[in-house]
Amino acid sequence: MVDVFVVMHFWYIMVFHNKYYVAIKHIRNGSLFVIHGNSLRDYKTTLHDLCFSFLTKLMEHMGDIQPDCNEVHLPSHCLKSDIYEEFLKSISSTVLEEDFPSYHTFIVTWQKEFSMLKIPKKNR
Repeated sequence: MVDVFVVMHFWYIMVFHNKYYVAIKHIRNGSLFVIHGNSLRDYKTTLHDLCFSFLTKLMEHMGDIQPDCNEVHLPSHCLKSDIYEEFLKSISSTVLEEDFPSYHTFIVTWQKEFSMLKIPKKNR
Protein backbone atom coordinates (compact mmCIF):
# COMPACT_ATOMS: atom_id res chain seq x y z
CA MET A 1 0.00 0.00 0.00
CA VAL A 2 1.26 3.44 -0.92
CA ASP A 3 1.81 5.91 1.88
CA VAL A 4 -0.54 8.91 1.60
CA PHE A 5 2.15 11.33 2.74
CA VAL A 6 4.50 10.18 -0.02
CA VAL A 7 1.79 10.63 -2.67
CA MET A 8 0.89 14.11 -1.41
CA HIS A 9 4.55 15.11 -1.27
CA PHE A 10 5.12 13.85 -4.83
CA TRP A 11 2.02 15.70 -6.04
CA TYR A 12 3.18 18.89 -4.31
CA ILE A 13 6.61 18.72 -5.92
CA MET A 14 5.27 17.95 -9.40
CA VAL A 15 2.50 20.54 -9.47
CA PHE A 16 4.00 23.49 -7.65
CA HIS A 17 7.58 23.19 -8.86
CA ASN A 18 6.54 22.72 -12.45
CA LYS A 19 4.22 25.73 -12.32
CA TYR A 20 6.95 27.74 -10.65
CA TYR A 21 9.51 26.97 -13.33
CA VAL A 22 7.01 27.56 -16.14
CA ALA A 23 6.16 30.95 -14.63
CA ILE A 24 9.86 31.85 -14.29
CA LYS A 25 10.39 30.87 -17.92
CA HIS A 26 7.53 33.13 -19.06
CA ILE A 27 8.81 36.02 -16.96
CA ARG A 28 12.32 35.71 -18.38
CA ASN A 29 10.89 35.66 -21.91
CA GLY A 30 8.84 38.75 -21.13
CA SER A 31 5.59 37.11 -22.11
CA LEU A 32 4.18 37.07 -18.59
CA PHE A 33 4.14 39.80 -15.98
CA VAL A 34 3.26 38.42 -12.57
CA ILE A 35 1.67 40.72 -10.03
CA HIS A 36 1.29 39.58 -6.48
CA GLY A 37 -2.34 39.46 -5.38
CA ASN A 38 -2.02 42.15 -2.68
CA SER A 39 0.41 44.44 -4.48
CA LEU A 40 -2.33 46.48 -6.15
CA ARG A 41 -4.56 46.58 -3.09
CA ASP A 42 -5.35 50.07 -1.86
CA TYR A 43 -4.50 50.06 1.80
CA LYS A 44 -6.28 52.47 4.08
CA THR A 45 -3.15 53.87 5.69
CA THR A 46 -3.46 57.20 3.90
CA LEU A 47 -7.14 57.35 4.82
CA HIS A 48 -6.24 56.55 8.41
CA ASP A 49 -3.56 59.27 8.35
CA LEU A 50 -6.08 61.83 7.10
CA CYS A 51 -8.48 60.95 9.90
CA PHE A 52 -5.67 60.94 12.45
CA SER A 53 -4.40 64.41 11.51
CA PHE A 54 -7.91 65.90 11.50
CA LEU A 55 -8.75 64.43 14.91
CA THR A 56 -5.43 65.66 16.31
CA LYS A 57 -6.19 69.20 15.17
CA LEU A 58 -9.75 68.92 16.45
CA MET A 59 -8.55 67.82 19.86
CA GLU A 60 -5.98 70.64 20.03
CA HIS A 61 -8.40 73.38 18.96
CA MET A 62 -11.74 72.36 20.45
CA GLY A 63 -10.78 69.90 23.18
CA ASP A 64 -11.09 70.65 26.87
CA ILE A 65 -8.59 68.64 28.93
CA GLN A 66 -10.20 67.25 32.06
CA PRO A 67 -8.04 67.64 35.19
CA ASP A 68 -9.60 64.76 37.12
CA CYS A 69 -9.36 62.05 34.45
CA ASN A 70 -7.46 61.23 31.28
CA GLU A 71 -10.11 62.58 28.92
CA VAL A 72 -10.46 65.42 26.48
CA HIS A 73 -14.02 66.68 26.05
CA LEU A 74 -15.47 68.29 22.98
CA PRO A 75 -18.47 70.63 23.29
CA SER A 76 -21.59 68.70 24.21
CA HIS A 77 -23.54 70.02 21.22
CA CYS A 78 -21.19 68.19 18.81
CA LEU A 79 -22.24 65.03 17.03
CA LYS A 80 -19.81 62.55 15.51
CA SER A 81 -21.68 62.73 12.21
CA ASP A 82 -21.31 66.52 12.15
CA ILE A 83 -17.61 66.23 12.90
CA TYR A 84 -17.30 63.73 10.05
CA GLU A 85 -19.04 66.18 7.71
CA GLU A 86 -16.57 68.90 8.73
CA PHE A 87 -13.75 66.45 8.11
CA LEU A 88 -15.04 65.79 4.58
CA LYS A 89 -15.27 69.53 3.92
CA SER A 90 -11.71 70.03 5.12
CA ILE A 91 -10.25 67.37 2.79
CA SER A 92 -12.50 68.03 -0.21
CA SER A 93 -9.95 70.36 -1.85
CA THR A 94 -7.09 67.86 -1.64
CA VAL A 95 -8.74 64.43 -2.01
CA LEU A 96 -11.01 63.12 -4.76
CA GLU A 97 -14.53 62.34 -3.62
CA GLU A 98 -14.26 58.63 -4.42
CA ASP A 99 -11.15 58.47 -2.20
CA PHE A 100 -12.87 59.95 0.86
CA PRO A 101 -12.53 57.83 3.99
CA SER A 102 -15.78 56.19 4.98
CA TYR A 103 -17.64 57.09 8.14
CA HIS A 104 -16.65 53.68 9.52
CA THR A 105 -12.93 54.37 8.93
CA PHE A 106 -13.29 57.73 10.66
CA ILE A 107 -15.07 56.27 13.68
CA VAL A 108 -12.69 53.30 13.98
CA THR A 109 -9.71 55.70 13.91
CA TRP A 110 -11.41 57.80 16.58
CA GLN A 111 -12.08 54.77 18.78
CA LYS A 112 -8.62 53.20 18.42
CA GLU A 113 -6.36 56.25 18.40
CA PHE A 114 -8.40 58.83 20.29
CA SER A 115 -10.24 56.87 22.94
CA MET A 116 -9.66 59.76 25.34
CA LEU A 117 -11.59 62.18 23.07
CA LYS A 118 -15.18 62.24 24.30
CA ILE A 119 -18.38 64.13 23.66
CA PRO A 120 -20.12 64.48 27.03
CA LYS A 121 -23.87 63.97 27.15
CA LYS A 122 -24.37 66.85 29.59
CA ASN A 123 -22.46 69.90 30.63
CA ARG A 124 -21.48 70.16 34.25
